[in-house]
Amino acid sequence: MILKYTPEDFVVEEIPIEFDNKGCYGIYKLKKKNKDTEQALKLVVQKLKVQRRHVNYAGLKDRKAITTQYISIRNFTKKITAENILEDSYGISIEYFGRHSEPLTLGSLKANKFSITARDLQLSHTVNQNRIFPNYFGEQRFSNYNHKIGRMIVSKNFSAVIEQLNEDEHYKNIIFPYLAEKKNDYVGALMRIPKNTIRLFIHSFQSQIFNKILAETVEKEFKQHKTIAFKPDDLVFPLTNLPDSILKKKIRLIGFDSSLSSHEEKLLAEFGVVKKDFIIRQLPNLSIEGDERQGFVKIENLKISAIEKDELFPGKFKRKIDFILPKGSYATTAIRSILIDA
Repeated sequence: MILKYTPEDFVVEEIPIEFDNKGCYGIYKLKKKNKDTEQALKLVVQKLKVQRRHVNYAGLKDRKAITTQYISIRNFTKKITAENILEDSYGISIEYFGRHSEPLTLGSLKANKFSITARDLQLSHTVNQNRIFPNYFGEQRFSNYNHKIGRMIVSKNFSAVIEQLNEDEHYKNIIFPYLAEKKNDYVGALMRIPKNTIRLFIHSFQSQIFNKILAETVEKEFKQHKTIAFKPDDLVFPLTNLPDSILKKKIRLIGFDSSLSSHEEKLLAEFGVVKKDFIIRQLPNLSIEGDERQGFVKIENLKISAIEKDELFPGKFKRKIDFILPKGSYATTAIRSILIDA
């Protein structure tokens, strides 16, 4: 199975909160293609001549996709339309939607609506009828190395962090000039990177641990299950219908103040860390507290198309799948649950 072969294969639209239509924050609908959220906002800021710190969003959206999301801009309420700003050549459009008395923050949305085309399918494959699935973090959370860097940061192995980041040309251009003047100041070099990016690395490692705990929970509690290859660790999906009562189950997002079971402490030890390592005094305001995340979520408004020949992969087939997920849940994980053996 192949997802996101083209941007048109992965369409996502935020379902926003209710806006009060008052206040100094303009709310704009941002549509983008083949750009991540930060890339799009950089162009918006340049075009509208506003400060980046005055622009906020409710959630990051995929790059290789067609996405619609909402942003807030402080002290900017110009009623612009999609036809006269950021023309198609940018792969972006933006239009005025309303006003709100507060800026958008991460998580200030109701849900996300998806329309996804899964390609390169065999004619014979199973469609899992279970609408409740394990709420794993998807591959977007980990990228190629985010979780590895996060683990190095939590382990305080800052020289290894810099070595890994130097393999990325973008980060190398930020870090190298600093180290040229202050050799071996690895913490100082790391702090040249935006705090939100560093926090993303740490959260990625925290998410890897969450996925591991959830996979072990599924494997233990459901006799009928299937293990699916995934990076950084395999995922386990139940093959039986799950009751709505399981939606109440929470899984720990481990941080420095978490109350851990002996099994969770053992799992952390396998990663070479203990919970107090999430206190990172070398990086101000980047220590990570514990939290909980819903272990299982429900797919709403599910529509699965009939199987069709895949025009891009001769001899293979495709399906279009439409659905709504709660905020923070990953469509790629939902698809893996639906097309369980694809």
